[in-house]
Parts: sequence; C-alpha cells; structure tokens
Amino acid sequence: MNNFCTIYLVRHGQSEANEQDLYGLDTALTSKGKEQIKLLSEKLRQIHFDALMASSMLRAKQSAEIIAPDHDLAVKTYHALRERHYGHLEGRKGKLVYEELKELFQKRSTLVYEERVKFKFSDDYESDEELMARFITTLREIAALYTQMR
Repeated sequence: MNNFCTIYLVRHGQSEANEQDLYGLDTALTSKGKEQIKLLSEKLRQIHFDALMASSMLRAKQSAEIIAPDHDLAVKTYHALRERHYGHLEGRKGKLVYEELKELFQKRSTLVYEERVKFKFSDDYESDEELMARFITTLREIAALYTQMR
C-alpha cells in the first residue's frame, strides 16, 4: 500500500476578472482562458487521475470541466480552495489598488517571510498565512482520503 498521494495543482485559465485587472470576483473564463485550459488538458491527457477537484469559483470549475472528459471524471468542488478573500478591495482595478496602497505594497516587500505571511492590507483582507492554512488543511484532507483508498 502506498503511503503517499500525488496532487497536481492547476491554475485556472484567464478569467474575465483577470482580463479586466479586477481583484477577486467570481467570473467566467474568457475564450482565451478556455483555449489555455484545452492546451493544458492535452498535456495532462496521459496522466491517470483518481479524482478531479476544483475551487468552487466559476473559472476554476469551468477549467476542471474542460479537463474532466479526458479522464472520465466528475468535478468535485471545495469552497476552501477558493482564492484569497480581498475584503473591500474585491472587484477593484489592480492598477488603482496598487497606486492607492503603494506604500503598503513597498512595506510588505521589505518584510521577512514570517512577517510578510501575516501582513494584511486591511482588516478584511485574508493574509497569506490565513489563505495557506485553509488551503493546506484541505489538501491534507484530500491526500489522506485518497491515500486510504489505495
């Protein structure tokens, strides 16, 4: 029996929010994003997957659903795999946010790792540490489940 589980992490294709330089937002893939994932799917076609999971965000589900038919798998979604919660920055233009918070971005870039992962642009912004905690916990749960199933 194997005591390990291989997990492939795939970023979604270009979304409408990416194209418009907007923070967060649960938007669909653009036609370019769909093509990006189709190309990736071709590269992944020869790999055996036991399961296919995605964030519950539309762009992630759409990306996984493009890959799924080549593996004859249904897509299972996890809310905990969603991207960072941006708080009041959600939906704002990235370029404008950077200009407005330029000093905070510069400050963050000078912090040592232990401080940088705790850094928040605002009280309602999810830090790297908070994001990694929920994400890694979920990946561990998935790995434990699929390691036991083998």
